[in-house]
Amino acid sequence: SNTLLIGGRQIIRLDNERFVGPSDFRQMPQTFDAATFYNDGLMNVEIFYAFLRQVNTTWQGNQNAEFGQQINSTNLVNVSSD
Repeated sequence: SNTLLIGGRQIIRLDNERFVGPSDFRQMPQTFDAATFYNDGLMNVEIFYAFLRQVNTTWQGNQNAEFGQQINSTNLVNVSSD
């Protein structure tokens, strides 16, 4: 079983990245200032939790800073199985 704890600026990819992902097709990917927890210790079950403090969007190149960094308090939970 693997357990990971990660803190700081990171890229988060959930499932097919439709709702949470880095938008890789852009020059500057979307990143998250977050604390994340991942565990796959249960048989065929993966558990992911993240507390997001800030989202650094693809708008960072824009001169308007409020679009580039969005401060929030968001909890992400994703449980999946094979």
